[in-house]
Amino acid sequence: MLKIVRFGIVGLAQNATCYGLTLMLIWAGWTAWQAVLVLNPLAVALTFFINRSWSFSGTAKIRGQGWRYAIVYAFAYLYAVVFTWAQETAGVASWLAVIITTATSAIAIYISLRLFVFRDLPEAQPHLS
Repeated sequence: MLKIVRFGIVGLAQNATCYGLTLMLIWAGWTAWQAVLVLNPLAVALTFFINRSWSFSGTAKIRGQGWRYAIVYAFAYLYAVVFTWAQETAGVASWLAVIITTATSAIAIYISLRLFVFRDLPEAQPHLS
């Protein structure tokens, strides 16, 4: 339970910061999908280190963890850009499109990270006798 709370704290801080920067870029004339295209990779790189060392502390350090993280977020990145673009094309306000995209992807990202990137250590699993 602590891992999901920590992930939530990191996610809220990262998303609030990115959302503020996105609003500034929208104000400067960018579309939301363009802002997501630029800001998302920067945020993902930063949060990898925070998630690895704090959110999912006590999890196994598996081989290729950085690449696995990158794969999860590559799919999330593609989803974020395309879904945000689709919403704006459909007439959804840019500021709202970013919120909808972020909210809809958070659960899938958490589950993917827990199953594919940050697994619990084997000794942390209960033993059945």
